[in-house]
Amino acid sequence: MDVTAHSSRGVKNFIRKIIDKTDPKHTKLLGVWTRSLHFMMPCVSLVCALVGPKWLVKVTIALFAMVVGLYLYLGGCILTWLEKKLCREDVNIADWLLVVLGHETCSNNRNVITLFFFPFYFMFVVFLYCYRFL
Repeated sequence: MDVTAHSSRGVKNFIRKIIDKTDPKHTKLLGVWTRSLHFMMPCVSLVCALVGPKWLVKVTIALFAMVVGLYLYLGGCILTWLEKKLCREDVNIADWLLVVLGHETCSNNRNVITLFFFPFYFMFVVFLYCYRFL
């Protein structure tokens, strides 16, 4: 058995237990908040990199590295997984780009788009850090 797959299932099972304990009236609200966070974080982190103080840009880079690490470890985005569980909808942050490019909005295409943009976005934020502070 793959250790990473087993561990990622453990993380997801832990979160699933928390969701199951949540009052059903609040799960949709939590899902909407999670989706809002997911959709806004790339913009907010970019603004932080553009105009934030040095310590905030460092925190932004560290958080982004953690997000990428979790994405690779879990085999997908934990926020996307949470959104699906809480909202019971299959909407993703990458869907708009897939629609614009004329591709089907499926998990495989979402992962391809995400893995394509991760390095460019990360390099851009690091470039901004280096340009502004080094």
